[in-house]
Amino acid sequence: MGTKPDDGPATAGLPAGASLDVARAVMQTSFMGMEMARTTLRRHGHGGLSVPQFRLLITLRELPGLSLAQAAEHMNLSRPAASRLADGLVGRGLVTRETTADDRRRVALGLSDEGRQLLHGVDDMVVAAVADMLGGLSVDEQAIVTASMDVLRRVFAARLDVDTVPFGRA
Repeated sequence: MGTKPDDGPATAGLPAGASLDVARAVMQTSFMGMEMARTTLRRHGHGGLSVPQFRLLITLRELPGLSLAQAAEHMNLSRPAASRLADGLVGRGLVTRETTADDRRRVALGLSDEGRQLLHGVDDMVVAAVADMLGGLSVDEQAIVTASMDVLRRVFAARLDVDTVPFGRA
């Protein structure tokens, strides 16, 4: 009687004013964005990258010098799975492994020049596919989407240990 569907055990412990509908919309849209990237990669087969390989390249571009364990944690993968991904990309010349100067036991992962070049091409392809989809929006709708994404970026950046975002080439 008079309760909203979001009132109840599912919302226990959430901060006051938390909007589950907005959170669901953000997560659903994020999922669709990753599906768009996956579909674009699969359809065009650019560079023969799988989505996990694409994610590792983006991770290494945005957070260069990660150890394998750090990359695995960042991508929510097991160390063996991250190792297989890295091995494949190292074998293709897209990722480098270098011993760090301060700790010779630590190996840092990075993008090779070829990996960086391939990633730029894939970025461009995915961004172009999304731009094509958004092209049907009015100027006002595009402004709303841009403003909304700016708000989300600010909110997420305040909670995450990441200064940069993929698909941006400042």
